[in-house]
Amino acid sequence: IIQLLLAFYLLVRLIRPAGALPEIARGWGWFWWAAFVVCVLLALGRNFPLYRVIYALPFVDSIRAPVKFMHLVEVALAVVCAMGLDTLFRDIMAPALLAPEADPSSKSGKQQPKLKSGNKIVPAIALPARKLLVWFAILPVILGFGFLLGRVIVDDSAGALIRQWNGMGLGNYAQVMLGAMHWSLAHAAVFCFAGAALFGLAWYGAVRRWTLPVLTVFIMLVLAAQQTTVNKRYVKVWDEGRL
Repeated sequence: IIQLLLAFYLLVRLIRPAGALPEIARGWGWFWWAAFVVCVLLALGRNFPLYRVIYALPFVDSIRAPVKFMHLVEVALAVVCAMGLDTLFRDIMAPALLAPEADPSSKSGKQQPKLKSGNKIVPAIALPARKLLVWFAILPVILGFGFLLGRVIVDDSAGALIRQWNGMGLGNYAQVMLGAMHWSLAHAAVFCFAGAALFGLAWYGAVRRWTLPVLTVFIMLVLAAQQTTVNKRYVKVWDEGRL
């Protein structure tokens, strides 16, 4: 959840560029976002209409399972997440604007905002709209409550789900699958709220010295909690002692 939020923050900043995002980062940002989307579509296999066309290409037809593209999805997501975090840090630590001064390069002669960079006064880099951070703090809350609502719906539909699984011959695993659904929805809701807290802190602490250390520690704790609370049923342990 946190990784996707940061990735989408980068996407919004690519669509709405400002001075805090270097031009070279924009190019690489679009590249890795395109790689992420393409690999997700390829991982869908036959559910992606153009997959058969791509599968006909040389070497691609040797891939036995389209889900293997998920490895590339993970790589691309890691890159856009890191770039999103870097962009967020650049945005919230942009220098505070000083009093406007006349810009001789301006043909209109209007006052242009300036900022201090070292011992020089340079044209101010446009700060990102604080509304963007507000929206990224509000939307995860809405999404989190959506996941909690989904958990309630699963509880109400438990009987129908169990009957469906019995018809598929999976009745012995019904309680296990219900428990996994409950856990996954609650897990997603908690980390949506953590993402909202991340962007809320970024909004509140913009241009403050304590913001970067606090956000860094917060993100590390959230990611550590995310990794340690992964459902163990999705993790296969290999006993190397047998080798």
